Amino acid sequence: MLTFFSSIADGGVIPLDTIYPSLRTSLLSHSHALRLCTLRLLTSKLINSPPACQEVLKRCVQGEEVSIDVQGVRERILRIGRAGQVVRDGDDLGADILARWLVGEFLIRLIIPVFDDLHLEISAIES
Repeated sequence: MLTFFSSIADGGVIPLDTIYPSLRTSLLSHSHALRLCTLRLLTSKLINSPPACQEVLKRCVQGEEVSIDVQGVRERILRIGRAGQVVRDGDDLGADILARWLVGEFLIRLIIPVFDDLHLEISAIES
């Protein structure tokens, strides 16, 4: 914890791999607000993350920002599908972020078509 404060006090940034272990369980939450705030924090200028992880985080934020209602379901499904396209081979951290966010999406229990797309995305990450 001291590393976080000293880094900020020096005007620096916090490396993603330093702060992510403390925040990763928040991505699994059923709470939309908690997941969105966590993703916004991880994409903020205070966090220094590799370009590949930045792209994954950006796509997760885009998906999370879509409303959870009848009108937003179609767009949310499309954004969920696009999120998996940016994970690169060897990007374990990006894959972990995406997998946790997708599991969190399962927990909000939107509607049945969403579950099918999430299942396909999680299966693709595992292989």
